[in-house]
Parts: sequence; C-alpha cells; structure tokens
Amino acid sequence: MTKAPSRITAKKGDFPIIYKIIKDMFWVKSFDQRDHFFGWLKKAEEAVRLSKPMPGQVLVLAGPRNAGKNLIQDIITEILGGRAARPYQWIIGRTNFNADLFGSEHLMIADEAPSHDMKSRRAFGSNIKDLTVNSLQTCHGKFQNAVHLKPCWRLTISLNEEAENLVMLPPLDESLQDKIMLFRVNAANMPMSSNSPEDRELFWNAIAAELPAFINFLQEWEIPENLVDSRFGIEAYQDPDLVKGLEVMSHEQRLMDLMEMTILEGDKTFEGTLTELEASLTSDYCFGRQFVKLLSFPNAMQTYMSRLKQKQPDRISYRQSNGKGLWQIQ
Repeated sequence: MTKAPSRITAKKGDFPIIYKIIKDMFWVKSFDQRDHFFGWLKKAEEAVRLSKPMPGQVLVLAGPRNAGKNLIQDIITEILGGRAARPYQWIIGRTNFNADLFGSEHLMIADEAPSHDMKSRRAFGSNIKDLTVNSLQTCHGKFQNAVHLKPCWRLTISLNEEAENLVMLPPLDESLQDKIMLFRVNAANMPMSSNSPEDRELFWNAIAAELPAFINFLQEWEIPENLVDSRFGIEAYQDPDLVKGLEVMSHEQRLMDLMEMTILEGDKTFEGTLTELEASLTSDYCFGRQFVKLLSFPNAMQTYMSRLKQKQPDRISYRQSNGKGLWQIQ
C-alpha cells in the first residue's frame, strides 16, 4: 500500500550538522559546488511542495567509499516527502513495469551492480532524457493497463569513483549535458559517531531535527543570477575531472559499443588479426567514420583491445596460430 508523503514544515533556525556535512563534501579542490547543489534541491523541494511537476536534472554523487553519499540521498528523500523508490532495473530496460515508482517522489540509485552493456547504457541515457524534461510519464503495472500520470520525480545516483562504477553512466553527449548534475564529493568528517545502531539512530535524529531549518534556508535562498537556467531553474554542472575521466575511460567502451552495432550485431562473433579487425570496422558503411576518429593515434586498436580483454575476458580473448595473433570477440 502506498503511504502518503510526509511534508516537513519549514522553520527558521540553524542547521550546523547538515551545513558541515555539505561543506565537507561539496567544497572540492578549492571549488565550492554548493550553489549548484542548493539550487537543484531548492527547485526539487519547490516542485514537490507545490505539486507542480517541472524539469529537473539527474543528480549524480561520485566519490570515495563511506563519504556520506547515501546520507545526502536520505536527506533528499526526507525533504521531498519521505518516499523513495529504486528505479534502476526499469531505467536500464530490464523490466517494463514501473508502477511501484509512482508512490515516491525520490527515485534513488545507490549500491547497484552496474550494467556496462550497450543496451543498458542506451536505455539509461534515453530514460534520463525522458525523466528530466517530460512531466507526463507512463505508469505500467503487472496485469494492468498502462496509464499516463504526472509524478513530481527527482532522480539521484550515488556511486563510488572507481572507473568500473563511473562507466555505468551513459556517455555525456550534447543531448545529456544540460540534464545531469555530476558532482565529485569528498568524504565528510562526520560530527557524530555512527559506529553502532544506537549511534546511527542518534545521529539521524539530530539531522532530522535540523531539516525544518534547512528547508527554510532553501526556500529563502536565491539562486545566483549567473546560474539561473530558463528550463531547469538552475544551470547544470559537471565536475571537469570526472568528465575527463569518463572521456578517457569510455574510449575503449565506445569501441566495444560500436563493435556490438556492427561486427557483433545479431549475436555474431569475430576472429582475426588486429589489422583485419581494423579494416572491417573502418570500412563499415554506417559507422566507419566513427571508428576512424576513435582510432586516431598509432597502436590505438592494440591499446583499446588490450584494455577490453582485461575488463571483459569472458567476451574477448587472444591466441597465437601459425605465427599470427588472433583476437576472438563475442
């Protein structure tokens, strides 16, 4: 049964614990990301409080383990009404059923086993575009006819900063750049202990007691004029180091994605030398130019294939036969 949202009434006051945690996490390498975070959260709280769906970026928190990322998501849940749902299987296309998501304002992805395959990442990117800008969503439950509803949703994603976790995100192409808030966060120095169940409860109760004051701050705080966006209310932000890291990491993944759409399409396999592989890829009628651009430096194919073999040994292997090196891809 779906529970009703629990709205927190704003009240003037101080919020020292929340303030310190957010400052510790969002002030990274002498750059203060808090204006972007406060702006995103202000517009999200406003949309839910007024029950008026409006476009809102996906918020991504990437940082070290035990940094406080899940805690920030829990705070967001409470501010948006206390209801959260886990949409990952639906958002990557593993299921068509999503009726359970419509009983929550906060769609939260955290601690998921990431999917790196092309189909999942394409579905992820497509659904991000849909969720962030379209107020009308299709609600589809098992054994029920689909209906169209207008939920007040906000999607957040927390993940560790290791390469294998970041690659779960869709490529940041032009169509997604204004739809994602990509924050690098530090590990917060928590002001209270949380090493036991009792300590964790006390810590959370202290945070909950500050939420009315924090919400009051968000409601009264004005988004800086230079960060105002006509569509989302707040301009998108992506941490430059994370963007560069994604670009570097995604070169070999991009090669794999393109191979899945060409030489591996329809469950095909490939076996041949690097020269034969490169010739087959660059001569493709639809994607040949993209392969040429991707293989822009000497030994690029060798570099990317070696990385892919290390990351996906179940799909890519190498063997010697009659003095030739043969790559097997499936």
